[in-house]
Amino acid sequence: MNRIGEKTVKKNILISVIVLVGLILGACTDKALEVTDVVDKIEEHSDDVESYHSLTEFNVEMDLEADSLSESSYMNMDVEIDEAANTIHAQILEENNGQKSTQELYRGDDGIGYQTENDSEWFKFEVGEDVSVSDGFTSSYDKIVAIISDVADVLEMEADDDHYILTFEGANTDVLKALEEPFNVEVSGVQDDDIIHDLMIIVTKEDYHITQLTDEIVGEVEDDIGSMTIEIDQNYSDINDLDDIVVPDEVVNNATEL
Repeated sequence: MNRIGEKTVKKNILISVIVLVGLILGACTDKALEVTDVVDKIEEHSDDVESYHSLTEFNVEMDLEADSLSESSYMNMDVEIDEAANTIHAQILEENNGQKSTQELYRGDDGIGYQTENDSEWFKFEVGEDVSVSDGFTSSYDKIVAIISDVADVLEMEADDDHYILTFEGANTDVLKALEEPFNVEVSGVQDDDIIHDLMIIVTKEDYHITQLTDEIVGEVEDDIGSMTIEIDQNYSDINDLDDIVVPDEVVNNATEL
């Protein structure tokens, strides 16, 4: 082999070694991160989140065997939130024991809100420019960050190529308490030790943004008279890539002032 050939082979070997070392170091970096490190990063990067699309599904099923009674409640909340512009567009579907109702609302950058129920007429009302759009909504990003911070001590973690996956399975009163405020989770007639969670949180590796939180909460009603299941599915997309939220002229021009 001539000198040029030898140099080419050595160069290719060196490049391969560098690439291999890089892959090994990358893998080690993932393994070195603890749950607390990822939670710290989530909190740190939450300040970067200014707009997003939120989809929340909340389902409750209660079966009381003794009375042959079954009750159900379902909510689907599809929301675009621009915290920087302080604007919002929300579409909400609620169903209680088969009875459905809908709401749609806007909040413009002028602090005026618009709302309709069950596709009836639109009403407008003063919200106030100083009131944050994230304050009154279950699905605001900072509320989910707060949940993760509150339950960090009980979470376990695994990872795939692009995400950290934080999980908890079992009974824990702190987890239930953390879910109370944003999701209005209230459980009565079930002992705390009998309330079992299957919690999962998916976070991007690239920017530590939350893309999904799910929890299935199950419990046996006292005296073994029935069971309860609560399912929460919170998704985020289009983070910092949301189109401007504009109240349609048709809504503005036809809304009745409350």
